[in-house]
Order: sequence, then structure tokens, then C-alpha cells
Amino acid sequence: MSLSYPRQSDWKNANCDRHPPARHFASAGGCLPHAMSTDDRRPVIQFDAFEVDLRAGELRKHGAKLRLPHQPFQVLAMLVTHPGEVVTRDQLQQHLWPADTFVDFEHGLNKAINRLREVLGDSAEEPRHIETLPKRGYRFIAAIEPSSTGAIATARPTRAAGPSPAGRTAFGISLALLVILGVAASMAWLRHQEKSIKVVRASILPPAKTSFVPHQLALSPDGMQLAFSAADANGTIALWLRPLSAATPHRLDGTAGAAYPFWSPDGRQLGFFADRKLQTIDLRDATTRTLGDARRPRGGSWNSNGVILFAPDVGGPLFQVSTNGGTPEPVPQTTPGNASGSWPVFLPDGHHFLFVVANADGAGSRMYVGALNSSPPAPILDHIVGMVAYADERLFFVRDGTLNTQRFSAARLQTSGTVTPVVENELFAGFEASAPDFSVADGALVFQSSSDFTARLTWIGADGRELGIVGRPGDRDPALSPDGRFLAMSCADVSERADICVHDLERDVTTHVTHGGADRFPVWSRDGKMLAYRAGDAALIFAVPADGSAPPQRIANLTGVPCDWSDDHRLIFFRPEQGTVALATYQVPNGDLRSVGPGSEAQFSPDGRWLLYGGQEGITVRRWPDGQRVQISSYGGAQPRWSHDSRQIFYIDARPKNLMSVDFDPSNVRVTAARVLFRTRIVAPALAGFQYDVAHDGRVLINSLPADAPPLTLLTGWNSRLN
Repeated sequence: MSLSYPRQSDWKNANCDRHPPARHFASAGGCLPHAMSTDDRRPVIQFDAFEVDLRAGELRKHGAKLRLPHQPFQVLAMLVTHPGEVVTRDQLQQHLWPADTFVDFEHGLNKAINRLREVLGDSAEEPRHIETLPKRGYRFIAAIEPSSTGAIATARPTRAAGPSPAGRTAFGISLALLVILGVAASMAWLRHQEKSIKVVRASILPPAKTSFVPHQLALSPDGMQLAFSAADANGTIALWLRPLSAATPHRLDGTAGAAYPFWSPDGRQLGFFADRKLQTIDLRDATTRTLGDARRPRGGSWNSNGVILFAPDVGGPLFQVSTNGGTPEPVPQTTPGNASGSWPVFLPDGHHFLFVVANADGAGSRMYVGALNSSPPAPILDHIVGMVAYADERLFFVRDGTLNTQRFSAARLQTSGTVTPVVENELFAGFEASAPDFSVADGALVFQSSSDFTARLTWIGADGRELGIVGRPGDRDPALSPDGRFLAMSCADVSERADICVHDLERDVTTHVTHGGADRFPVWSRDGKMLAYRAGDAALIFAVPADGSAPPQRIANLTGVPCDWSDDHRLIFFRPEQGTVALATYQVPNGDLRSVGPGSEAQFSPDGRWLLYGGQEGITVRRWPDGQRVQISSYGGAQPRWSHDSRQIFYIDARPKNLMSVDFDPSNVRVTAARVLFRTRIVAPALAGFQYDVAHDGRVLINSLPADAPPLTLLTGWNSRLN
């Protein structure tokens, strides 16, 4: 069951004249169905390579289920059951957005149509399936398979023949009774509607001349205010506060560079991270206070006793500190073994808390419940992505791009009941280390819809201008081949799969070389013949021929994220290791495994003499394997890349997302001062694998967020549908 709006599975066995007038409408061809008959035949409509299974609510291509949210599916269902007919926008609004749901209809319908065209490979300019009729509506123009006529007839109620003269008297009496009963039922229905809680979905726009910083939002405990980070045109980031009942937000002074806001229980103060510090701001007088170090923070939480629990780094335990000051102290036995905890959330007693630990095998994350004393943590849920939340005696978490909820007893520290989706297929599912994409409090829910924040692989010139798009929405992890002719990437698939693909940049042809369904982070061998990649949720490292001529083969028992391959076939990769992120190398095929030390996102220089990598203190280059080291950037640098001649180093300055460059002279080991090339919209600046690459001609291919300022989505009343 979806909680955000009606689903196709809500269709019942009834026809048009059994529904309230607001829930169906007439067309030239009859009544567009809110319901479907329980005919014995399975209602499947076929066109081209697609199948629309109306009963299961599924769209399939060549038998494989495609990823399609329920609103676009309902639009498709209405169109395919009325092929060749005009379905007006008013009809779509009446059918898909009923009286108890209030949304930005124009935005919602346009987004549903765009998503539907994306899945079908269709376009508005040259439609093959869905034709737009300006100011009127839409028409399904693809040829329906003859075998589908039965399914269409089943889904479309037929009009009965008129009554015989002999039956007109009885019909009139019956009609009068039906009118009386209908009026009574309508009055009862209206009284029920007045008492029901309305589901409201709306868009929250960023402040003027700013854009929302992804993953940076927090609702107040009473659900009435939203704190968020926004960046202006110069990339300057600050915290903003918006009462949900107000027309405009206001900027909080003293919060430059703020990230990951969280609220005090009374809603009068905010905690946040800036300048590698944990800080607070009192909303009554705007005073700020610094409480401790936080190099690479991963969330915080504030209890009613004035204690803040926070993750100061991607490696190591959780820490606690009093809001009155003092030295932060590690929480005993926070995490199992030497794992790293993140995204802590206090439970109502202020003593127990939830937190997330990335699984050592890379299979997503696991949710634990811990305590401020020395009690060992206990696992609660597995295979989640990003952060967790607790509200209304429920847990909230993301799996496979869907925000889910499940009952949780804070007294017994146990879950109960079934996992229920709240928002389906609209949350980011790609980055295990990602920060909050949603916030929930007292019946309000704010989230970043992936349909609004969809990234594209975008060519950028040296002057920062966009030059074109490669691939499909959702493609990521770009890696250009050594000769620059091919692009390896994790290619998106509307059937919720992610395979490694190789795109021929000259011929504009894409080839799937793996079919694992959850394959990420491809890296090229130096001869351009092989690709290493992370395979599946278990984060196993595999290798496959770049032309797909042979099946993938696992590389020993390695797990982690591959980064690069040297001339002597030494693969370098990073993985969680004893509470931190560490680099290691493995030589194929002789099996020589070596630890390199703390770091991530490493690259061998093209001449093989230097190793470039990121870490807690920024970007470092060192002579390979054990030579001189030079610091390239301070804290905040990530995703370092070499130019093809080894004389230039690129990296992302994480906070403003600027692409930086330094000149590197390997002969005398001299490095120039860093310079800003341009500001990017890179989807994730750090600890996300490589999300950009540099071509031989200086162009940069970046996994970029939209150029416009996408909104946040507010949903209220959703909890009224939980039961």
C-alpha cells in the first residue's frame, strides 16, 4: 500500500455508476474506469515490447518489470484503456487526485507524464506512444496488440442497453429509490469526508536566488518549522529557517557552511556542523556556540537532558557532549567491533538511541539501538541506505529508493508489524554514505524526490559551460577509457537494475557488459581491455572484459570500491577497515594483497610513478610505492583525478562543489597553488566513488544535478493512511 496518494491496487470491482461523481468522469467513448471488473482473464494490455498488467499494477518490457511509480502507472492505465481517444487534463485530475488529496496538480501531472515518457523511451517532440494535445490533454497513439482487446473491455465498463418498454415503470420506481438512497449515502459520505484527514502534497521552493543543498534538512519536533541549508549563486552555504505556515524563510546569521542540522527537543535551538566543528545556534537571540571537533561529520541528535550525540567522522565511534560545554567523549561500546556509527537519533527516553553502521561487506547499512551507558548495541533492521528516523512510535528508513515505516516500541526496543512504504521509488538509493534525504515529525514529512533531483552525466567545458548530455537519467560513476573513446559507467535501468555499461562516444552506442543488477564504480585496466567494478550489494570486486566477450570473474575475495588499475595489474581499492576508510592493493593474478593505509578515491598517475588519494586531511600525492609525500589540498578535497600527461591534478572542493586544479611538476615535485576552474553541481562530492572524469581535451564529464533550483516535497496527512 502506498501512503502518499491512491494506488492502482485500490481499484475495486465496480463500474462507473457505482462510484461517487467526483471519482469518475465521462468521455466520448464511455466512462473512464476508476475500477476494473473481476473478469477471469488477466487484464494485460500489450503494445510494442511493453505489457501493462492492470491487476498487478506493473509495466513490463520483454517480460522484465520496469520501475514506474504508481501515479505515472495510473496515467498510463487510463491512456492504454482508451487508445486513440483524448483523455483531458481535467479528467486525469478528477481520477488521479481525488477530493481528499490536495497537490500542485499541474506540476504533479507534468512530472508523471515526463516519467512515463522516460520509461517508454518516448518524447513529446516525436511521440511514438503518448501524444500531447496542447491545452486539452493526451492521447495514446501506439498500436495495441489485438490480443489486448479483451483486457481493455474488462477494464472499461460497457454501457447496458436501454430498458424495454415493459420494464420502464419498474425502472422508474427503482430509479426513485436509488435517488433517495443516493442522497442519503452522499450526505453520509460528505460527513465522513469532513472528518477525514486530508493528504496534502506540496512543493517547497528554495529562497530567492538560492538552491537547496542536497541532504541538508530537518523538521522541528512539532513539525511546524523546517531548517535547511541553501547555497547562493556564489556557492556560499548557510542555514535557513522556514515556518511551514509562512510565505518566506529567513537566513540564520553565523551559520556559514552549515551542514546536517538537527533540533533541540524544545525547538528553540539547532545543532549543525561547520568549519569541522559541532556548533549550536539559539534561535531566540542567534547566539552560536562551538562544542567540539567534527572533521567529516555524519549527523547529530539532541536529548532532553542537554546531551548531544554525534558522529564526528566517517571512521570511529559516536561521541557525546553536554550543550553546556566540556570535552566530547566517546560513547562506550557504541558500535559492534571496530565499525563506524553514523546518523544517531535519540529515542524519547533520552538514553537509548538509534544509529546506522555500514556493513563491512558493503551490503548497505544496518540499524542498531544503543545506550549512553556501556550496554552493547543490538541490531534492529538490515539492508537500509542512509539515515533513519523515529516519530509517532515508528521507524523510518530507506530501502531500494523507497521510504518505509515500521512500528517500533521504544520501551521494548523491538519492531512489530509489517514494513509499509510511505513514498515509493522517490528517495535516493545510490550512495550508502549519503546524508538525510527526508525528515519526519508530528505528521509532517519533507523529502527530496529523486524525480526532482535526478542527475545526468553532463559534459562541461573548461569555462564551465554545459556542452551536452551522455546516457540516461540516473547513469553514474563515469570512467573514460585510457584512449578517451569509450565511457564506462553504472547505467540506470527503469527496472531498478544497475549494470556496468560501456558507451562508444563516437558512435553513441551503449553495451551492457554486466547484468548483476547492482553493479557500480567501474575502473579501466591500463590497456583498456578490462574493467574492475563493485558487484552487487555484497560489494564484491569483479572484473569483466570491456567488450563483454566473457562473463565477469570475481577477483579473489576482495570487497570494497575499486579505484584504479596500475600498469603491472595492481588494483587499488578502498573499504571500511577498523573503524576508518582504508586503501589496499591487490595484484592480479599473483594474489599479492597489501595495505596502503587510510584513504579513499585513489588514482595512479598515468606514468605509474605517483599515487593520488583523498583522506581526512584532504588530497595527498606520494611517490609510489613508498616515497615522498606532498599535500595537495586541505580538508574538504575529494575525488582527485590526473590529467592524461600527469602534470595536472583535479579535485572537488566538497563544500562549494568547486572543481579545483593544481599544476604538478614530477621532476622536482613542485605543486602550484590551487585554482578554481568552475563551480559544479556534482551529485555527491565526497565518499561516493568518482562522479566525474576529465577527457584528454580538457572537457569534464560530471554527474550533475539539475541546473534549476528543484523543490523539496512536503507531505502531510500521510499517517492517516497507515492503518
